[in-house]
Amino acid sequence: MTSPLVSVIITTYRRSQLLERAVESVMRQTYHNLEIIVVDDNSQFPIERESSRKCQKKFKKIKLIENPTNLGGSLSRNVGIEQATGELISFLDDDDEYLSDRIEKMVKLYIKKKDSNIGLIYCNCYAVDTSGKIIGGYDNNLNGNPLYEQMLNCIAATSMWLAPKDVLKKVGMFELATNKQDSILLLKILVNGYNIFSVNERLVLYHLHDGSGISGIKATNIKGWLLYREWCRKYYDKITKKQVKKVESNFSYNLITLYVINNMMQKAKEELRIMFKNNFFSKLTFKSILKCFFSKLYLIRLNRINQ
Repeated sequence: MTSPLVSVIITTYRRSQLLERAVESVMRQTYHNLEIIVVDDNSQFPIERESSRKCQKKFKKIKLIENPTNLGGSLSRNVGIEQATGELISFLDDDDEYLSDRIEKMVKLYIKKKDSNIGLIYCNCYAVDTSGKIIGGYDNNLNGNPLYEQMLNCIAATSMWLAPKDVLKKVGMFELATNKQDSILLLKILVNGYNIFSVNERLVLYHLHDGSGISGIKATNIKGWLLYREWCRKYYDKITKKQVKKVESNFSYNLITLYVINNMMQKAKEELRIMFKNNFFSKLTFKSILKCFFSKLYLIRLNRINQ
């Protein structure tokens, strides 16, 4: 099989100082049959947009698309998918980086699994702090159709994906969402019967920011979790009743944490009642009780951890 063309889609918004680093990580790839598409979503910020143009001039291989209005990350990725000519689509957030053999290793696995109804190939990533130090990572090695596990927690974020373009188009691409858009699309891939496969290596540098701590946990995260729960509930008939209860408890646990952080205690207690119905004696329920009724102590502890 000849080496398939891979379209790397980088969406950028108000991070012109980081975009060049992301593009350079693609230019360093050991796999060379690449198309690089930068989707600039800075319609309201001419200085940022001009930086994207300068980046295009520096790296002649870039195809620059300028959104006439601000579309957000989800729809900007869809714009990139529509314009891509590659058989395979690879995503990269403008603040992240690929390791040099990231695409080569993922394409090799794609070719190996070509006849296995592939919906997605994914890798793992390193977590990098603001000083550039690797402080950990995010790892998964789930293969096949792990729908239940995906409902519990997103298996891989977009910068770790390689997917056939036709699959992304068939399942409807990204939904309009400010948060959890990667979780929803991966869910759609799995419920449509496609399989996913893991390279099981850390091939991406995922950069954490100061906003990744407690101060960065905003109400948009709540909307994302609520929307993702709505999507998962559509497909509870595809998992067991026992699994449904665990998924529901997990959603409530995460929402309670967000509600407490955002001082929305009534909402937190409503979710706690849902947990009582689904899994009263679980560790998650016990932790949620402590968060709700000792919220001040919890927030003090959380602030100390994130300092």
